[in-house]
Amino acid sequence: LVAEFTGGYRFTLIGYLSSAEHVHPSSEPLRHVLEHFDLERIPPSQSPHSVDNYLQLLPYLGFPVGKISFDFYPSPMGIARAHRIAQTLGLYEKRLIGIVPDSKSRLKDWPTDTLRETIDILVDDFGYDVVVFGKTAAQNLKGKGIIDLRGRTTFATDSYLLRYSELFEAIVGVDAGMMHIAGSVNSSDDGTYESA
Repeated sequence: LVAEFTGGYRFTLIGYLSSAEHVHPSSEPLRHVLEHFDLERIPPSQSPHSVDNYLQLLPYLGFPVGKISFDFYPSPMGIARAHRIAQTLGLYEKRLIGIVPDSKSRLKDWPTDTLRETIDILVDDFGYDVVVFGKTAAQNLKGKGIIDLRGRTTFATDSYLLRYSELFEAIVGVDAGMMHIAGSVNSSDDGTYESA
């Protein structure tokens, strides 16, 4: 968002936001550039979450940072659709694990064979039903205890089911937008937040 707003394409923050305690000041690769512009290395974030690194950069770019909240509210229509799906599929009566096996990057996608193996363990060994989320419909995930919603739901519906429905004991998957929504929590009154 910051990149697009400022007309840039991408930020590379690694190194600029690291503490670099292992690097002697005289060995700082960008020392001459920093000194030329009378700049210093941005201090490291005290939080383990990478989003803090990006947010910490904003004041240096002249953007004021106020209270931060990662609340995401699906539309009433999306919520109603999610409830209908949950009722139709009997999700309220099941012990559920959600799985998000895909992302925008094909390199991150969960290989079908290991995905199937994981689902079989969750269903056969632990007695869960598994709901699979994703934008694109896929085959090969039919069987006992599997509810494959890929290609059958909307973003708003998935967001509600993953984030707010409290139907799932856990959500498992690759680094994808839906996983960030599933793991998000409300910010506290003082604007702080933490990952679930």
